[in-house]
This record gives sequence, structure tokens and C-alpha cells, in this order.
Amino acid sequence: MEFLVRIEIGWPPDRPEEERERVFAQELEAGQRLAHAGALRRLWRIPGRWANWSLYDVEDATALHEALTSLPLFPWMDIEVHPLAEHQNDPRRLGIDPPVPEGVMTMKLLALTPIDVSPREVARRQARYDAIAPDGLQVVVRCPPGLPSELGSEEDIAKSDAVLVSAYAAEDGAWDGFLPDCVLDPAVHAAASLPVPIHGIGRLAMHALAGAGLSWRAVARNEPIARELDRLAERYELATSSPTVVLSLSVADIADQAGWAAALTSAVSDLPCDAVLNGCSAVDVPHPSRGPAVVDPTALALRALVGIAGT
Repeated sequence: MEFLVRIEIGWPPDRPEEERERVFAQELEAGQRLAHAGALRRLWRIPGRWANWSLYDVEDATALHEALTSLPLFPWMDIEVHPLAEHQNDPRRLGIDPPVPEGVMTMKLLALTPIDVSPREVARRQARYDAIAPDGLQVVVRCPPGLPSELGSEEDIAKSDAVLVSAYAAEDGAWDGFLPDCVLDPAVHAAASLPVPIHGIGRLAMHALAGAGLSWRAVARNEPIARELDRLAERYELATSSPTVVLSLSVADIADQAGWAAALTSAVSDLPCDAVLNGCSAVDVPHPSRGPAVVDPTALALRALVGIAGT
């Protein structure tokens, strides 16, 4: 359920400056956690005021209350809440897209998730694509039926691949291309049997790193994904000198930005390479203060895809 929320901050002027800096830093972190969880979807400043409008997408009013009261600045907030309902004439619902400036490339891709996820997780992934997709590129995220609950074994990975091949083959030519929402590139091997081109996040990202002349390694949350990622690199003739590093994280950690960032930062700090490919397409990567650069495979793949299409 969507809510439009207006918040105005009334910070007491007699409070110490150190307290203000501390609380506002905590507020920034809390807001980012809500965004990564898919609850906080948009945020706008109200010019000339210490106030903002925000768009929340949560289960119900109780969940919204819990989200708002979790914010460190909540005691000093004046809050207005406006529940939103769908409108039959919503341009997006009618399939009406805004005009694209002349000379700008347009491409619409269908991204299918590799595992069965909730509508809220689909919304979180959609918001992530909306944020990182270059101009002219639209990615639509969907979750087809029949997927495994996680990629926890070779059997799960094979089942995910089979479901995506079938789902993509059933699509019509309404898309400019397919982009599986997974760094393991499920269904990409079946390109010849699909109605439109299919692009692999793993292939695009690996070739971009190799093309830039960078030495790189990869990390993945579990052993089966790590070994499949190694096989994928060998298939593309881009294998690294060392195997993918295993972070030992659960499928729930995909939506836990802080937990993923902590595990990744610890794992990559001493790796002898220029860049580290984060082996999950649905995670916003951290930027550790030391060690090699951590690469978001999805963001890199989208930029590479736009560059290829524009040539």
C-alpha cells in the first residue's frame, strides 16, 4: 500500500551542535535502510523549508507507523499521511510513457528474477533498476511462477535456468530485449530460441572489466553460486587466476544492505586485484575505504549495454 507523507522537522535551536550532527547522521542511515528494504520509494525536498514529501510502499498503516517511528528524528517531526489508491487513468497503468528527447536511444527490457520473491522484493528490485538505469533504458522486473526459493544448490540453479528459458520463450516481441536479473546469466545460452535478444549481466560486466584491462575477482554469497560463477567466467574465456570468494550469506541477506556490505568489505580488503565483481545482481554495493574497487555488476552491465547499442 502506498502512502504520500509530508514531514517537517522542528529541531530545537538550543540543542548542542554535536547532538544535531549525530542524530542527522543516524537519520541518513535509517532512511537508507528503509529505502533498501523497499519501504521508502521516493523523497522530495520542499524548497525553503526544513521539510520533505516522501513516498512509502508498505503493507499497511501499521507498517508505515513502525517505519516512521524508527527514524531518529521522529520526536521532532510534524507528520501528515495521505493514503494513496490506484486511479484508472494513471498514465503508467495505461501504458503511456513520457516522450523521449530526440536523439536519445530507447530500449525496454524484461528482467525476470531467478528465485521466487515477494511482491515487495520485486518492488525493491524495480526501484533499484529505476535508479541505476541510464537514460533511454527501461527495465521491467517480474517474477515468473515455478522458481526455487533460493539458489542454494546446483539443482536450484538448473531449475531457475529452465523456468526462465520457458518464461522468456513464451513472451511476444513487445520487448526490445531480455535481461535476466541474475549475474549467473540464466537462459542466455538459449538465445537462439527466444523471440528477442537476451543480454547477460555476468557476461556484460565481465567483458567490461576485462576490456578495461583490470585484474578482477568475484564474490558470491554461497558455494553453489560461486562455483557456477567460475564456470560462467570460463565459458566466456574470462576466468580469473583464483576462484570466487564465498561470503557465506543467506538469501535473506540480499535485502540486508548493512549485512551484505559488512561481509563483502571484510572479504575483499586484502584481495590482490584491481576490482571485485559482486556476485549478486540485486544488491547495492559498498565502496570500502581500502582494497580493490567493488563493482555493481548490474549497473556496469546496463552502462555497457547502452554503450554497445549506441555504437
